[in-house]
Amino acid sequence: MKKITMLLGVIFAIFSAKAAAVEGRNYPAINVTFNSATIITQLDSIYPGVSQSKVIVKKLGDSIFISGPIIPVTGRGQLSSSVYGLSPSTEYISARTFQDSTHRDTIWSAVTFTTLPAPVYPNVAFSIQPNLDSTKFTVSISNANGITPKFYIAYGPTYSSFTDTAYGTGNFSHTFSLYTPNPLTSYNYCVNFLRDTVLQVRDSCKSFTTPATTKGDITNVVTTTGIDSVKFSISMNIGTYPGNLKIILKDSVGTIISTSAPITVSSSGTYNYVIRGLAGNTPYFYVVTLSNATGADTTTNSIRTKIPAFGTISSMNLAAGIDSIKITTSITRGTYPGTLKFILKDSAGTVLQTSAPISIVSSASVMYIFRGLTELTLYKIEADLSDSVSVDTAYGSIRTLMRPRKPAPIARFRITPYPVTYRGYIKLGGYDIYQYPGDIGRAAIIRGTNDSTLANMRDTVLIIGMVSGNIFQDTISMDAPHTSTRYHWRIITWSSDGIMAVSPAISAPTENYSPPKFLLDQIGLATSPNPTLQISGDGFGEAVVIYVNIYDNVTGLIVWSDTINVGFGTLNGYSVPLPNLPPGDYVVRGNLRTGRGDVLFKEIPVIKRISIATAVKQNTFENVSIFPNPTNGLITIKGLKEKVRITVFNTAAQLVFETSDAENINITGNPTGIYFMYIRTENNEIFTQKINLE
Repeated sequence: MKKITMLLGVIFAIFSAKAAAVEGRNYPAINVTFNSATIITQLDSIYPGVSQSKVIVKKLGDSIFISGPIIPVTGRGQLSSSVYGLSPSTEYISARTFQDSTHRDTIWSAVTFTTLPAPVYPNVAFSIQPNLDSTKFTVSISNANGITPKFYIAYGPTYSSFTDTAYGTGNFSHTFSLYTPNPLTSYNYCVNFLRDTVLQVRDSCKSFTTPATTKGDITNVVTTTGIDSVKFSISMNIGTYPGNLKIILKDSVGTIISTSAPITVSSSGTYNYVIRGLAGNTPYFYVVTLSNATGADTTTNSIRTKIPAFGTISSMNLAAGIDSIKITTSITRGTYPGTLKFILKDSAGTVLQTSAPISIVSSASVMYIFRGLTELTLYKIEADLSDSVSVDTAYGSIRTLMRPRKPAPIARFRITPYPVTYRGYIKLGGYDIYQYPGDIGRAAIIRGTNDSTLANMRDTVLIIGMVSGNIFQDTISMDAPHTSTRYHWRIITWSSDGIMAVSPAISAPTENYSPPKFLLDQIGLATSPNPTLQISGDGFGEAVVIYVNIYDNVTGLIVWSDTINVGFGTLNGYSVPLPNLPPGDYVVRGNLRTGRGDVLFKEIPVIKRISIATAVKQNTFENVSIFPNPTNGLITIKGLKEKVRITVFNTAAQLVFETSDAENINITGNPTGIYFMYIRTENNEIFTQKINLE
């Protein structure tokens, strides 16, 4: 150890003539193999003039250095150099030297490195599968560590043919394809592999023989015959080369019926082929041939197609209705599809109806119904099943049923909590009608005043009409115009067969009263600046309310309305102020309603004319301007002097706009057409304008 230390000191003294002239560090060796390594140096500073560098390595404890290639030095940064010719499994120390014509310096590595063990020759195994055209030769390599062996094969009588090259490391295999086109021919071969592209080794020079060519062989032919077809299942060995399979079918005298297109056969196995369109119960003769480049193999035999079967009607069942007969048949299909037809005859055998042909493609149950028949009538039925082989027929007869008479619907009045008497009418609790299932009946309510016998109830007050189902009707109102009279009601029902039923009677008395008298008149509507509505009447035994409306008789729109609570007793000359209306045609309508529901109407037309009301209108609305008209829906009103209410109606008298804004009207979004605008003041003065919305 002392000698090594002294030696390194000497070397360091020699190579350090200019101490600290070069500064940097060597990284640990990389890419270390069994005979090489790479050293990377980080150069931080360098004296001027230095232009060359190289790596030197020596075995630890040895004095002999191995040098790497000289590389140029241009400045600071990383330098990389590889050194070769090292010994396997050996520890080395490395350094980098720098020099020019006058300077020399060295940077030593801080750590040593050890080369890898020497590589071992891999294990090589060969397998060969001689064949015509292409022989497979497989090379299997194991333990190819440390080296990358490359393999190729030279073969043929003079080793003049070569394969591609296979190479890798570790364990791998490669299959070579050798061109060997001649049968029963001996081929010589040698397997060669190269280690690291330097040392060539020849190994395993042997020979093999290609097999002889063989023709295809038909090992078995199985036929499955149908009525109009035959299926071939052909088992075969392919032989040396792919071949063609052909099937020929002949009739009993040798005439060719069918010939298949050549079927390419590329492997041994079983091939299926079907010939169709044959005649049933007929003998045939077939020839099956398998041929390739070596020769042909042929198999022949005879067959017979099966006997065709005809369709049959296994059973026929008949079920009669009132106006119909249902037929249910069980059909067994024969060899070929067929058609089924049903025939209806009268008792004398005359054909009345015939069904459309029904296609039979499989065995099944088939149902058919003849309709529109006569009740209690005997009919004959015939079912015919036909196909290309034969016809099968089934017969039967049956009588239609008698139509039952449907009963009338059951009806009754509800007795709680009604009846309740009002002036002019009586409220009943409603009624229930239960219809016979499936029938369409009729119903009506009849009324009498003497007693509840059917003979005295001759007044039909409500026709319910056709009843197609149960009816459950809640409260109904029956007119009862006579006072101090007991009324009786019944419900009469009829079925569609004319069977009638009558419900139990229900009755109730009316009160002894007289309806109120009611008079309505207007004064000065067209002639006075202060028109009024005059109301009078008597006999108000209960609270009375009068509803008054004034209509524009042209547009049908309400221009004024009021509600008047009259009270009890007699009313004489009751006055109600009316608005000043513009010239026009109007209708005044009053509705009187009492606590018992009495309603009386009075209508008064007012003829368009010039009046005092016109002067009032002109004074109030003389400076009013409405524009534009026609309009797109946005309307401006100018010249109003007081607060107003503006409404716009369509020609159907429906309100489409209402506002207190006296300046702007917006009726966009409504359909185009004619509209009516009404401007009403707080004094009930009215201005009317027709608007054309475009």
